[in-house]
Amino acid sequence: MGNGGSPDYFDLRIDGVNRAFVTWCRTMGVTYWAILTAHNPQGRLRSPQQNAAADAALAARLRSTGWRLARSVALADAGDWPPEPGFFVLDAPCDAMCGLAREFAQAAVVVGGRLPLAAAGVAGDGAVAQSCDGANAKAEMAPIVDSPPRLLWLVADSPPPQARP
Repeated sequence: MGNGGSPDYFDLRIDGVNRAFVTWCRTMGVTYWAILTAHNPQGRLRSPQQNAAADAALAARLRSTGWRLARSVALADAGDWPPEPGFFVLDAPCDAMCGLAREFAQAAVVVGGRLPLAAAGVAGDGAVAQSCDGANAKAEMAPIVDSPPRLLWLVADSPPPQARP
C-alpha cells in the first residue's frame, strides 16, 4: 500500500507516525500489526543462502497461521546494514509475534497499531519499556493506545552490540 499516494509501500519509522499508513490501517480494519524477519539472527550477519533458508522457513510458518501478511523490507537509516526482507503481519497477537521472533533468534520485533498498553511497551506512568515481556500478559487488554511503530527488544538488557534496528 502507499506512502502519501504511492500504492506500492509505506515508509515506517520507529516512533514515527505515517498518517497515510494509519488511515490505511483504519480503512482496512487493522487493529495491530508487526514486522518481523528471519535474517541475520541476533544482529549477526549470515550468508545470503542462510538468510534465504531462514526467510523461507518463516514464510511457511506464517502462512500456516492464516494471518494476513505482506512482504516487508527493513532498512537501516544510516545505510550501514544490509536490507532485511521480512513480513508485515496484520492482527496477529503480539505475544505470538514475539514468540516467532524468538523462535527465529531475532533480537527484536517491530509492533504498532491499537495495542494493549503492555504490548505497546507503555508503563502505567507513560514510560516506554524496551522489552517484549509485557506483551505476554494476555489479560491486560485495556486501556488501548494508538502506537506508532515501536521496537520491542527480546533481550533482557540493552540490544546486542551488533544488532541494528
